[in-house]
Amino acid sequence: MSSKRIDNRKANQLRPFVTNQGLLSNADGSAEFCSGNHSITCGVYGPIEGRHNEILGEAHVEVNYKPSSSIPGPETKLYEVAVRKTFDHVILKSLHPRSMIQINLQPLNIDGEQVSLAINCTMLALIDSGLPLSSMLGAVSCSISDQGTILLDPTTEEISSATSVHTFVFSSEVAKQDQAEIVFNESAGVYTFEQYSECFGMCLNAAKETISFLRDAIPKK
Repeated sequence: MSSKRIDNRKANQLRPFVTNQGLLSNADGSAEFCSGNHSITCGVYGPIEGRHNEILGEAHVEVNYKPSSSIPGPETKLYEVAVRKTFDHVILKSLHPRSMIQINLQPLNIDGEQVSLAINCTMLALIDSGLPLSSMLGAVSCSISDQGTILLDPTTEEISSATSVHTFVFSSEVAKQDQAEIVFNESAGVYTFEQYSECFGMCLNAAKETISFLRDAIPKK
């Protein structure tokens, strides 16, 4: 746990966060979220008039992930699905029936796992938009190296040599209880149950730190 990495972090250490809200003038809510040099922007639009996929009793959530230097591919669609599924049960959609809420994400510089970064940025943008939400979320990722070391908030280089990568999203309830509800979880690769449990514990502690940072960032806008 105390071993140093290329960027001199400990295995269980997050990169420093930097955020900015309200940076897109044409969006109802917007944010930029940076984890070290790993950064992304998010714009939230809506509620706006629903399209062909409108739902009578609630708002439809649409997520668009737009790579800045490449054509959207299968991975892009997976990112969109992950973000939409995560916030589908957090946005109080029943308050805005037959409308659409659009979430547009664009990475600025990629150096790590993208889903957790996108979820944290979306969380801030939704808060900036003033849309009613049921809770605050904090997303954290980790990887397991080929030597079996669990690395929190891995870089792209660390992910490329990892045996597995794990992303956890927790609700703000993590600050109140030990048994936290996982809002979203994605794991890929080869790992044991013991390794997964250790990843869960490390990311749970980091999620508390992440949610605390997001709470402190809101009044600083």
